[in-house]
Amino acid sequence: MLAFIIFLLLFHPFSVSAASDTSYKDYLYQYDIYRQVQTEYQTAKTSYEKFKSLSSETTATDATRRFLTQRNILVRTYILVLKDKLSQQTSLDAGMRQQFQDTLQSEITLLNDDIQSIASTQTLGDVLNATTSFDTHYSAFQLTVTKTQLLLSLGRVHAVYLKFVSLINSIQSLKPLYEPYLSPQKLHTVNQWITQITDKKTQYDDTYASLMDSIQRIKAYDASDLERQSTEISKQITQLNGYMTSASSYLVELSDMLKYTE
Repeated sequence: MLAFIIFLLLFHPFSVSAASDTSYKDYLYQYDIYRQVQTEYQTAKTSYEKFKSLSSETTATDATRRFLTQRNILVRTYILVLKDKLSQQTSLDAGMRQQFQDTLQSEITLLNDDIQSIASTQTLGDVLNATTSFDTHYSAFQLTVTKTQLLLSLGRVHAVYLKFVSLINSIQSLKPLYEPYLSPQKLHTVNQWITQITDKKTQYDDTYASLMDSIQRIKAYDASDLERQSTEISKQITQLNGYMTSASSYLVELSDMLKYTE
């Protein structure tokens, strides 16, 4: 349970481009409820462990049922946020997005089943046993969420890249028009800029393809292993963004040069 709470705290402030999204607002709302219900659960649990009375057991059973139900609701709303962000991230391959959407939907189905199981319990033991499927599936859930977050990070970089490619393609398509007005020296410089931009674009394309493959292939044996792989891929995404920064600076230089012809 502690690992779950830490995981949520770590991922709570994840990047969302439009914080007004209904799903994200719902997630924040459910998170507040979760913290309130968690406090009630801890109080009831402490009381039951101290007194072991029938009354304290009944209170603890109800509090545990509410807490575990709210835990699943919170996770479900979090997954819905991820699904919404995937839908909006059109820079990613449609088939890849659908694959991740389907995986996330499977997680929602499992959580809904757990909620129904918890609601049907009568005793404290029944409540705790009803959460077994979530507990045993938690590592797989972590893996799914981490892969989705990495994919979204990659998608944000790629969205900028696609706009960049559109610009450079436009400049290259206009080359027959501006080429006659350039001196040989300036034309040579323009071609050098285009070559450097193309080289960075090639580096980007190769790294992007490798990262897409790496994200899909993540298989973690434990939380530390998952964190290690996630950190490594995040560094590569940062490197990918660096290629974009360099290529963009070259594009600015090229555009400035083409503003003036001899």
